This record gives sequence, C-alpha cells and structure tokens, in this order.
Amino acid sequence: MRLTAKMLLCVGLSAAAAGEGVVVYSRRAVHAELLSKIENRGLAEAREFTGAYSAGILASDERRILPLLQAYLQSTGAAYAVALDQNGRVLSHTNVGEVGRVYDDAPALAARASPVPLSREIKIKDRALLDLSVPVFDESSGTPDEDFLVAGGAADKKGRRVGTLLFGLPLDDALASERRISAHILRIVLGLGLFTGVILYVFMQRLLAPIGLLAAATARIGRGDSVALVPVTSGDELGELARSFNAMARELGATTVSKKYLDDILDHIQDQLVVADADGAITLVNPAILALLGYSEEELIGRHASLLLGDENISFTVQTRGVGTTLAAKDGKLIPVLFSSSVIVDSDGEITGWIGAAKDISDLKRLEARIHQSEKLSAVGQLAAGVAHEINNPLGVILGFAQAMSRVLKPGDENELPVKSIEREALRCKALVQNLLTFARTSHSDRVPMDLNTAVAQSLALIEPQAKMGRVKIAASLGEGLPPVLANKGQLEQVIMNLAKNAIDAMPDGGCLELRTELAEGTPNSWVCLKVVDDGTGIPDAVVSKIFDPFFTTKPIGQGTGLGLSLVSEIVQKHSGQLSVDSRPGRTEFTIKLPVRTGRELDQRTAAAPKGSISHS
Repeated sequence: MRLTAKMLLCVGLSAAAAGEGVVVYSRRAVHAELLSKIENRGLAEAREFTGAYSAGILASDERRILPLLQAYLQSTGAAYAVALDQNGRVLSHTNVGEVGRVYDDAPALAARASPVPLSREIKIKDRALLDLSVPVFDESSGTPDEDFLVAGGAADKKGRRVGTLLFGLPLDDALASERRISAHILRIVLGLGLFTGVILYVFMQRLLAPIGLLAAATARIGRGDSVALVPVTSGDELGELARSFNAMARELGATTVSKKYLDDILDHIQDQLVVADADGAITLVNPAILALLGYSEEELIGRHASLLLGDENISFTVQTRGVGTTLAAKDGKLIPVLFSSSVIVDSDGEITGWIGAAKDISDLKRLEARIHQSEKLSAVGQLAAGVAHEINNPLGVILGFAQAMSRVLKPGDENELPVKSIEREALRCKALVQNLLTFARTSHSDRVPMDLNTAVAQSLALIEPQAKMGRVKIAASLGEGLPPVLANKGQLEQVIMNLAKNAIDAMPDGGCLELRTELAEGTPNSWVCLKVVDDGTGIPDAVVSKIFDPFFTTKPIGQGTGLGLSLVSEIVQKHSGQLSVDSRPGRTEFTIKLPVRTGRELDQRTAAAPKGSISHS
C-alpha cells in the first residue's frame, strides 16, 4: 500500500472515530438539554398549584384535585396526571378507573419526591414520555418531614409531605427536534471530514511528489542509468535530500560504468561467454551460450562450470587459448568449439574468478566435411569419367555384335539364350557407364523451367509396377500452385526414381511410400520441397554419414552399385539445391529443396533453351 493511501486511511479512521464521538456526545447533550427544559417546565406548572393540591389531598377530595390535574394536562399536553396520598393510594387520576388503586412502589416514589425530582423516560403505547414526580407538602404544619429528609429531601423544606403528584410529559416533539439537530450535526461532521480529506490528499501529493521522483531516479540508477537526476522543488529537508541525491548520482556517473551498457555488450557478443568464481561456480553467462546449449540462466547460475565442458581433459580453471573441444548441450549433444579461458585477479593478486570464451565451429566442421566430400567426389568423378570412356568403346562393340547375332538367330536356337544374356548385361553395363558420366559432369545448359509435380507424377508411373510387386502402397500429396524450378527433366526424374527404388528396397515385407511436394517460404530464399517418406527398416546411425559416398552400399553383392544416392546428391548440388535425410527404425524421410527462381531468371532460361526439345542426360 502506498504511503498516501496509508496516511489517508490512518487519518480517515481517526477522523471517523472522532466524528462518531462528536455525534454521540452532541446527541446526548441535546437529549439531556431538551429533557431538562421539558422537566423544568412541567415542574414550574405543577408548583403553581401545590397549595391547592395539598388542601385537596388533605381532604381526600377528588373533586377538588381532578380539575387541577385536567388543567395541568391541558396546559402541558401531559399524557396522564395522578395525585397520590402519602401511602401511595390514588386520590385522583385523569383516568377515572385508576382512582383508589394503591401503588406498590410508594416508598420508591417517596424517595423520588424531592425538590429536584428524578425523572425517567418511559413509553406508553409507543409514546415517548417523561415520567415526572412532584412532592406535595402541608407548609402550614411548619415541621419538616423526617422521613422526607431521610429519603434525601432538602433540609430547608418546611412542612409535612402529604402526597405526591405524578405526570407523564410527552417527548415526541423533543425527540423529533433531537433527530433534526443530530442530522445537522452529522452533515456538518461529514462535510468537515470530506473537506479535511481533500485538503490532506492534496497536501500529501505535494509533500510526497519529491519522494516519488527520488524513488524513480533510484530505480533508474538500479537499472544502470548513472545520470538520473531529480529536480529540487523546495528549500526544506526534502529539497536538501534531492540536492544530496543529485550529487551522489553525478559522482556515480563519473566513477562507474552503466550496468545497461555492460549488459548490452554481453547481449551483443556473438561468442559464448561464461564467468565463474574462484571455485568454478558459474556467476554470469551471456545470451549466446544460453541459445547454443539450450539452458536458461537460472539453470546455470551457481552450478560448476565443468558441467558445460564435453571433454574431461579440458579444465575450466586452467588458462587455455584456442583449444579445440566440445560443449555439452542440455539435451546431451556435443557441440564443437574453440575454447579459451583466463583468470581474474584482484589488486592483491588473489584469484577471484575465471572467464571462459567459446566460439561455435559447427558450421566450420560441416563445411570441412562438405569440402572433404567434394574432394572425394571430384576424384571419383574424374576416375569414373576415365573408366567410362575406356569401357564405352569395347562395350559398344560387344553390344553391337550381340544385337547382330540376336537378329540372325532363329527362335529356339540353342545360342539364343546366351546371346540375349550378353545383350542384356551389355545394356546394364551401358546404363552403369551412363550413370558414371552423369556423376562426373552434369550440364547446366539443358535446364528449363518445369513443374516439380509433373516430374513426380511421371516418375510414379514408372515406379508403380515395382511397388506392386513388393506390396508397397504409394501415396502422393502434391502441393497446389507451386512455382516452377530450373531443372533438367531427365535428371530430376532420375533423382525421384532412385529415392523411390531405395525406399521400396527398404520395405521387403511391404509398406507405404509417400511423396509430398510443398513450398517452403523463407528469407532470403524460398524453396520447392520434395519429401520421400517410407516406413521401412531405417538407416543405422553408423552409416547415415556414408550413404552419399560413391560405391557405398549395404545391399548384397549384385543388387546395387552404390552410385544411386551419390548420383542423387550430385544432381541436387548441381541444381543449387539441398538434400537431407532423417531416419529411425520404421520411418525414413529424404528431403530435397530446389530454389525458387525469379521471373527474370526463368525468362532467360526459357529463351536460351532450344524450342521443342528437352535434353535427357
């Protein structure tokens, strides 16, 4: 709760309590004053006829007393009037039916019958009345009543008490006046309380405004703004406090560096940074290391820095420079980095902590692997091209003679089967040579704008017979409205065929082969994607990195050359695309991404391509 609210609440409760006391006291005072006036008036009226009352009471003559009582009722508006003898018997009553009744509380009435009579409020039939008793004396006797004196009567009163008068004076008008006066007093108290509250609120706002400015400036300094100053608005103690605060802020700005400035530096450092105390407990990390390893700041602060090192031979508390090692991510993945660490020493030469800096070299490692793979592919390509050219000529001679002999042999000839076998195997060798030549060089000049969905549909028509034989169900989900890509139609179909055949081979007991095309929009490039998914046996983790190597195969001898996926990778790369694989038991997914070209590139390619012909290499 704010200080203003606390002050207003405290003052409000105090004012409410004081106001309630004023209202209650005022009401009681008004009540007593009104009763006193009614009582004095009633006594004055009764004493005018005391002598007549005493004569009537001594004579026990109701006819002499009743007119006096009725006159009293008429002049005062009393509800009733009663005349009692000294024994408490009713001599006369405005209610005639009460005459002769003896009051059981006569001794009490005698005690109350004093020159300053005691009174009480009573209610008769829901009417508020003042019950008033007046003693009647026979002053002719000249002797004071001893019983009266014992009961508390005045010692200077002469004569013997002979009776008592009882009157019930109405209070309705007095109580109504009391309520009106109390209501006025309540309104005055409420008005004064509200006025005082407004004045107090305005005063508190003006009084606490400098304190609020000081609090805001203190918060800014806490966030690193060392030049936070406050205006000096008065010459009192608060003004002096503001001047002292400004002096402190200027001194702080001159001697310290803004925390926000340091935080900005840490946030913008691209390399991974971790700071630990002398015992190796982490005290500070920057966002780069959190993003790389997948931890939150709360998960690392206070834990030992060795948690982050994936190599036990590297120590955080030993100075190193540019050491190749790994950092352990939260999910257990080891990330290659260049790591350096240095010691923090105070002015006394004591070690107070350590700073470790790491540079993620994952992209560099991947680039090295690609360069190594490219070098291998280049060497294999050159070898393959040379071997293919050397084999191509004798292979052509073998195939030519085999086909010539096949044409002259009669059906059923004993040489027909050997010659047909020679021709079939020669054609198979020719296809292998053609794949080697394609692997060695892929032409760019024969690429034309084409629809990927069309290539997928035509390739499926060729692969369906083999799929049916292997009890493999084919499902195609082709995205609509895909932009065209620049590609060699024959090579693109060869990629689809090779991936589909591999998927069928991976499902010896049948399964489902799914082909999906879609547009992957991104920055700065967008891609047309082809996904080939099967639910076969999957690719073991140990061989995933080798599947695109030339002549690497897991198939039995005679069932594959190991050029299929290598050829796929080579074609995709020469189309400026990307190839990736995600495999686990029961699901393998190959993803091919081909770049979406601009309209100008497509127009240029279309204009450059020979009309009416598409090259198939």
